[in-house]
Amino acid sequence: MLTTSCVLDFVKWSTYCLQKIGCDGIIGSSAREDRCGVCNGDGHSCKIVKGDFNHTKGRAMKDSTKRSINSDWKIELPGEFQLAGTTVRYVRRGLWEKMSAKGPTKTPLYLMVNLSCRERWCVCVLGGGVCVCVSLSCRE
Repeated sequence: MLTTSCVLDFVKWSTYCLQKIGCDGIIGSSAREDRCGVCNGDGHSCKIVKGDFNHTKGRAMKDSTKRSINSDWKIELPGEFQLAGTTVRYVRRGLWEKMSAKGPTKTPLYLMVNLSCRERWCVCVLGGGVCVCVSLSCRE
């Protein structure tokens, strides 16, 4: 979000002001992203799920039919995968990973992130549109 500031241009004798732009893209808007990264959200579209996870650091994506990327004890090669009625693109370079999906999705799509927290997953439920999850932090 941009902050409001003004700069006086002594050559032109005029003032230029920058106004706040909310996450909704509207000038002057006070819209902010919630803890789940949703613009004007209420913080309820993501949740912490506790359980047992034995992999090393990594990301996995799974749809409601149990089709998945990077789960079931395997790491996928980069590529495109069909999940939840949309194409998910998976890119991996060393330890860096990126998953992106252009929607809309036809069924729920779950992004699971192992944050190396003991027995803790973060799950993001995506409901359509474009979603790119580069990083996600757990907040209780």
